[in-house]
Amino acid sequence: MRLLSVRYREAGSILRNCSRSRAVFNTGLEQAAKTLESARIGGARRPVHMLNPDDGFDLQWLLLAQCYHQLGKNEKAESFLKLANERVTDSFLQDRNWQERLRLQSLLAETREMLGQDQGQSN
Repeated sequence: MRLLSVRYREAGSILRNCSRSRAVFNTGLEQAAKTLESARIGGARRPVHMLNPDDGFDLQWLLLAQCYHQLGKNEKAESFLKLANERVTDSFLQDRNWQERLRLQSLLAETREMLGQDQGQSN
């Protein structure tokens, strides 16, 4: 009986540590999203009337989509993936060097897969 009690306490301790780890992970994601958002809109001092929903560029949109997806903010994640899908076309990629093309194609594929939108799309 004592062994069972010790195991129960150990399991509780492990669960508490996992909860703390998840909170730290989410805090890191929230900070990453906040930093990316600030960079996307041109800094915190930019006047509100000058902000556009499609501010930023493809790499920022893809990273924000992944952050928001991990945070459970799927609507925001999907809107950023949509922006990237519209921008990163074959003709857009032709103007890039091979390293940038590969990076964007890989990140786009990873983000589509993460959000469950990888069926039959190619770039």
